[in-house]
Amino acid sequence: MALQSGTWAARNILGELKGKAPRSFHYLDKGIMAMIGRGAAVAEVGQAHHGLHGSIAFAAWLGVHAALMSGVHNRTNAFVEWAGDYLGSSHGPYTLDRSETPRIDWDDDIDDAAVSAAAAASA
Repeated sequence: MALQSGTWAARNILGELKGKAPRSFHYLDKGIMAMIGRGAAVAEVGQAHHGLHGSIAFAAWLGVHAALMSGVHNRTNAFVEWAGDYLGSSHGPYTLDRSETPRIDWDDDIDDAAVSAAAAASA
């Protein structure tokens, strides 16, 4: 919706600079898509929200995202990366290692009894 409304706003601004009346915004529902795994996706497309799943929905998802990219170079790079990810053999689970991240030491918290006593004293 943001892409459509941004384009609409820009056209209205440029039109007003040329003395044209602004046009009302009408949202075009392009459907819903979600990638749910390697080579798998779900989608609802069209006015009747036809359901797609599996490889067909996955291909549609790739196509829509590529079409929204600017420039042939970006699209080509994306397809090369996607093909490498899809066809590559190293598809193990990704693990986020934050072993160096400082942890909260809950034992350093102020004693609940002390907090209650201070609140009672100030009341």
